[in-house]
Amino acid sequence: MSDLEVFGKAAPGTGSPSKERGDCPFTQRVFLELEELGLPYTATYIQEGPNKPHWFMVKNPSGLMPVLRDGETWIQDSDKIAEYLDKHYAGNTLKIPVEFRDVGDKIFPIFTKWLQSKDPGSPCRDEFVEELVGFDRHLQNHGPYIAGERPTDSDFALAPKLRHARVALAHFMDFRFPQELGAVQSYMNGQEDQRKQEMERLSDACQEWGFFQIVNHGIPHFLIDEIKAVAKDFFNLPLEEKQKSAPQGGDPQGYGQMFVTAEDQTLDWGDLLALSLKPNQIKNLALWPTVPTNFRDTVARYESEVERVAQELLSLFAENLHLEDADYFKNVFGSEPMNLMRMNFYPPCPRPDLVLGLSPHSDGGGITLLLQDDETEGLHVRKNNQWIPVKPIPYALVINIGDLVEVMTNGNYKSIEHRAVTNQERARLSIANFYNPGVDAEVAPSPKLVDEHHPCLYKKFIHIDYIRYHLAKQLKGKRNLADFAKIDISKT
Repeated sequence: MSDLEVFGKAAPGTGSPSKERGDCPFTQRVFLELEELGLPYTATYIQEGPNKPHWFMVKNPSGLMPVLRDGETWIQDSDKIAEYLDKHYAGNTLKIPVEFRDVGDKIFPIFTKWLQSKDPGSPCRDEFVEELVGFDRHLQNHGPYIAGERPTDSDFALAPKLRHARVALAHFMDFRFPQELGAVQSYMNGQEDQRKQEMERLSDACQEWGFFQIVNHGIPHFLIDEIKAVAKDFFNLPLEEKQKSAPQGGDPQGYGQMFVTAEDQTLDWGDLLALSLKPNQIKNLALWPTVPTNFRDTVARYESEVERVAQELLSLFAENLHLEDADYFKNVFGSEPMNLMRMNFYPPCPRPDLVLGLSPHSDGGGITLLLQDDETEGLHVRKNNQWIPVKPIPYALVINIGDLVEVMTNGNYKSIEHRAVTNQERARLSIANFYNPGVDAEVAPSPKLVDEHHPCLYKKFIHIDYIRYHLAKQLKGKRNLADFAKIDISKT
């Protein structure tokens, strides 16, 4: 079976409207169809406005309907997508006992009819409540799921529909689900409990490791394949062609070998291409490759997706740290955050025991979003004085906390030492995006994370000052942050 990808204006996997991602009911319907059939899929949110990707508009001239990609097949419009799924994937549907097959079937159609009436006092209201009461009684007798202790395809379809209805009716009809229907409330909250568990895992990863991998991030698989392909094509070019992107006059952008900033620095083994993507005033397009011909377009599309993921992560960080402002970190990063890309190519090394791909260091920015090579392991993180390999997960992003987020969180989240090792037999590719505050951003611990029991651990500074300090030093563990910003609380 091909990987299924959905493109549209709605939050994947929840069936619920979302302030962050929109509430297009047509896209929601596609998600519900896929969940009902038990089909795995990835989803990409297409933003409103003029920034909709050209390819999306070609496949979807109205810009409104969702699009499904199944291998080389593209289908537009939720009705046509439903027909396609029923025709090609109906055999995937999980079975449910015959006596429970119709349970809850009327609830969503009645909700839809009520919503379309635009009348809060419509007779559909009483009919909807009656169906909810009957469904609650069924769950009490047979639950917690429709057919007993385990969910079936009917649950995967109905639960998100009910969550969607709960949000939509509260917003448009000022209707609240009756609290006395406890079985229905529990039924709808199942995935919310799962989200809570994922948020706890995220918190532990940020505090204990400073590294984690994310899946279901919404970046299309085909775009990840494309960005890796153009990177490999570039590094495979003749040296003369690659050197057209070599920097002049000490510019940190462009093509070259790993930077050497000190005479006694351990030599690293690898080529790199460093590009400043944002803000525009630091972008040097003269150093961007023109070969392969689709390089620039692919980087631009990937850049937009990575920025979206980074912004979502910053919001999750604020939520997990119980900051009152969900946009706290976004505001610190400012209206012109920096997005820097570095493509790394590590050729096979005859003596991997003597040469590193990239020396041990912590990242000096905000957060790093890394695509690993799916086939060749090479990234290590340091934990309890041991180097632990990060196993590649296809299409996952490796996220690591940078020095600046460690400062902003007053040490709650940790930037951690990591390195890249070489391989004797196989080349390795990685693509890192460094998402950082603007150069003029004021970096300091959040006041909400400092009190008499949690003293301030870092001094306040301007980001550009740390950039200059960090670039002047060689890669050497976390010493740069400690020397520049750490406060010795034993002397206070």
